[in-house]
Amino acid sequence: MEDPVEKLIGEFGPWQARLGLLMALLKLPICWFQLNIIFIAPTTPFWCIEVSPNTGTQEYRNETCWHSTGKGATQVKCNQWEYDRTISRNTIISQWDLVCDRAAWVSITQMTFMLGVLLGNIIFGVAADRVGRKYPLLLAIAMQAVCGCALTFVPWFELFLLFRFILALATGGTMVISFVLCMEVVGGKWRTTVPILYQIPFGLGHCFMAGFAFFLRDWRQFQFALALISSFYLGYIWVLSESPRWLLAVGRQEEAIAVLEKAALLNGRNTAIIAKTIQQHYPSSIIKSTSESNNETGPKKATMADVMRSPTLRTHCILVWFGWFACGLSFFGFSQFQAQLGGNIFVNVILGGLLGGVLGPLACIKIVHKCGRRHTIIYTQLIAGVALLMIALFPRGTFSFDWPRILLALTATLSLSITFPAQYLMSGEIFPTVVRNMCIGTASMFARLGSMIAPFTLDLTYLGLGPDLPLIVFGILPILCALTIIPLPETKDLKLPDTIVAEEKAAPNAESSRAVAESSKTSEASTLNMVWVRSPSPETLNYYLLINVRCFTAIFHQVVIPKRVL
Repeated sequence: MEDPVEKLIGEFGPWQARLGLLMALLKLPICWFQLNIIFIAPTTPFWCIEVSPNTGTQEYRNETCWHSTGKGATQVKCNQWEYDRTISRNTIISQWDLVCDRAAWVSITQMTFMLGVLLGNIIFGVAADRVGRKYPLLLAIAMQAVCGCALTFVPWFELFLLFRFILALATGGTMVISFVLCMEVVGGKWRTTVPILYQIPFGLGHCFMAGFAFFLRDWRQFQFALALISSFYLGYIWVLSESPRWLLAVGRQEEAIAVLEKAALLNGRNTAIIAKTIQQHYPSSIIKSTSESNNETGPKKATMADVMRSPTLRTHCILVWFGWFACGLSFFGFSQFQAQLGGNIFVNVILGGLLGGVLGPLACIKIVHKCGRRHTIIYTQLIAGVALLMIALFPRGTFSFDWPRILLALTATLSLSITFPAQYLMSGEIFPTVVRNMCIGTASMFARLGSMIAPFTLDLTYLGLGPDLPLIVFGILPILCALTIIPLPETKDLKLPDTIVAEEKAAPNAESSRAVAESSKTSEASTLNMVWVRSPSPETLNYYLLINVRCFTAIFHQVVIPKRVL
């Protein structure tokens, strides 16, 4: 089946490359504001001090929350502390004494941020489906710049939490809209490659963030540097285009034609056939004049209630939501757990960014092209789960430099970094255009729920059941996630659906859909005739078993024994 957008502007060209690069660069501040907690609130040794006008400052190096008063060994609660300034001269922990009774506020700080990202995914996701991708994204960018700078100057911790929460709302908005806009403008094989390459700046953001933190050891200076760079994204107001696919899906053909003509001109395509082609593919939506459009009511906007009324979409949503929850909890929880692996924190973050943020997405491109989205997610999740569980089998200090733990940790990091782009890609392809932002935003909400729970999952170490108990949780969840992916359809090489009705009509044609999709490149059909692939039937079990073995072998060589790592 021929996609009219791809027919008019091509699967990929200079216009898509420029827009994709603009969206990918937004992953830098997304990374910085999500993970800067590593450097603004690192694990910091501290001890009690007592300041007296008579004796001066007296330090109790071996006592943290209580200290003895002398020979009577009476314990007195500490009111003042001194901090180890080796890593950072000033952190939010030392700024507002987030220790002892107030230590939980560090986890709450990250939890409230992830809550903001969660709500931002929903609010901006719904807004982008209703009013377009462009203006909600610009609003999120502006909020990100203003609140990021404001955080630098706040005098009170409560105000810090408030501005950081608003910053999280904006981060959630840029996250979901930038991905969808990036994915909607490309086609063919590029619909796999570009959305995955889009994730690479997130890994590079790790490296840049560690560099800034190394030279700026005060959290205020560090935060200001990140916010200042983010303010340059306000220039997007002059270069950002609306998604032509969204404009067509909601019946705004005149605006879509204008965007498509600019894109086709930049890509060196024929602009004369654009209006005629749009009329042929959308016969029920005749292009109207501006005055006529203003006097008539536009198409009804789809809502989450419409999604839940669709049996196919409802099933997809539930399974995708759990998968994102498991990914969020495991990825962000294990990222914070890595600080307990030892070594230099700056080097650890840089290596994690290069391995998980760069090598992982590059490997993901090769694997999803060969094995598809579904099999990639299943097997990388299984590998990550097993690797995380195996770390607990090697107690700390048993081997020199704890090399088995580090090797397994790198394997898990690489596997999870392959899973996330594939999960993003599959989620973007499985939902129709009219609800794509809303559904991905809701899915991302469940990832944020997992990331909100992650800091408190680390507190399981205090239950006395072993220091690696969080690893058991982080290991089990990816395995469960792999099982929930099995019933979902494979979306590789299939055209993006536009409406909920089209998906429901196509669902019964599951067995023949792959053959139809492969032959559709040479046929003319309506954009609403989308077909899907369901889980393999018993009749094709042997074929899929062979594919599974080949895919597992490919992923094993890419993940378990990555040549670039060894």
